[in-house]
Amino acid sequence: MENKISFAPLGDLLDQRGKKWFWLREHGISPGIVDKLRHGTGHIDTRTIQKLCDLLDCQPGDIMEYQPDTNKN
Repeated sequence: MENKISFAPLGDLLDQRGKKWFWLREHGISPGIVDKLRHGTGHIDTRTIQKLCDLLDCQPGDIMEYQPDTNKN
């Protein structure tokens, strides 16, 4: 199943705040999760989303977006 949730907005938010992906690792997000977030692979637990929102003082919609399947039959 293809991921329909993109964390590209998280990368944009990090850029806007002058932070790098490594900053997430320095603040308790595991390297494996950071890799999943960066590359859009695997599943992200809601506890991780909550931690990201706490770290960045943001809402889930600020760090992720739903991408509907445009190739439905």
